[in-house]
Amino acid sequence: VVDVLGQGTDDPDVLTYCAAHGLVWITSDERARGHVTRWLRSGKALPGVIIVPQRHRVTPGRFVAILERLASEEALFAGVVRFAKQEER
Repeated sequence: VVDVLGQGTDDPDVLTYCAAHGLVWITSDERARGHVTRWLRSGKALPGVIIVPQRHRVTPGRFVAILERLASEEALFAGVVRFAKQEER
């Protein structure tokens, strides 16, 4: 997001960009849930969102492992918003 939209881009603008480009939004910001809820309630579509809450830093290797596990699922975004399980973080 930083490379394309710039540092500090508001979440609704990130959602708009992701929806327009068919991208899944991956974030560690738990406040994203509220933005996504409002987005979906307004009738807008979204390819998906992955929220990896970081109460403690998630290493890049751990993060990739989370994505690999999700990618192996048959219906990856059946629920649109996914949270990494506690034991994965």
